[in-house]
Amino acid sequence: MVPGLVGDTFEFDGVDDYVEVPPIDASLDLATFTVSAWIEIDPAASADTFHMIVAKGDTSSGGGGFNFGYDDRGLSTPRWPGLTHDALRFTVLGGYRSISSAWLSGASPGAGVYHVAGTFDGSVARLYFDGQLVSVGAPLTGVLFNTFPLRIGAAHLKEAFGIDDRFEGLIDEVMLHDRALNDAEVLLIAQAVSGACHDTDADSVVDDHDACPGTAAGRPVTADGCDGWQYVEQVCGTSADYNALGPDLACAFRASTAAVNQGLMTLQERGKFLGEVASGQ
Repeated sequence: MVPGLVGDTFEFDGVDDYVEVPPIDASLDLATFTVSAWIEIDPAASADTFHMIVAKGDTSSGGGGFNFGYDDRGLSTPRWPGLTHDALRFTVLGGYRSISSAWLSGASPGAGVYHVAGTFDGSVARLYFDGQLVSVGAPLTGVLFNTFPLRIGAAHLKEAFGIDDRFEGLIDEVMLHDRALNDAEVLLIAQAVSGACHDTDADSVVDDHDACPGTAAGRPVTADGCDGWQYVEQVCGTSADYNALGPDLACAFRASTAAVNQGLMTLQERGKFLGEVASGQ
């Protein structure tokens, strides 16, 4: 693990690294879905190799499932005419010779971080690069479910056919939705400076759900990201007048007591807070 967009990210060595999610139940057998991630890859260091980002299957049509990878082998075939090196490919498999595959040749102009996404609406695979729709696959009747574990950084291509599929580089913020996101939704994730994938103040509450951005690092917070002082302000209001006896001051006493009971501040911190309130600071 190394620092990523939010917290840590997975670093894969291209040899034997991958993350595997066992097929505990059918929750990963999705008739419609979206898979997305941020990837960092260096095309110059990845020549003539196949890097799987996320996959559930061995990439064969009979094996079903889907695979989403960065392919630098330059394999132009009747299935992928014109496919060159430095290609991004998202494929959904519906059974023997039943394939919906969307691809983009010359995907990454150089080493860097890119947002990639693939959607499947029950019929057609769509590929997005940095928030933009770049390719649409042929229609099929649906995805063939399988019992393969879902993998990040690999598929089951190496085990099944001896073809190396281990990813080399960084993969961050992998998301799997149980529906096909639309163009606007994919773009929103790709362009997010804060929101679904980000926690600017590092309080473990993502920005989209953080009612109190800017919390000091290491402070205990509520489910919506507020520390003890912010919680009191949230309860009593930002315009509360604590400089005089009255309902606002009484609210501060009650709210700070609740903050202590919720573990948002210590008794010592509450005492300091009330002392500052009483002195008009």
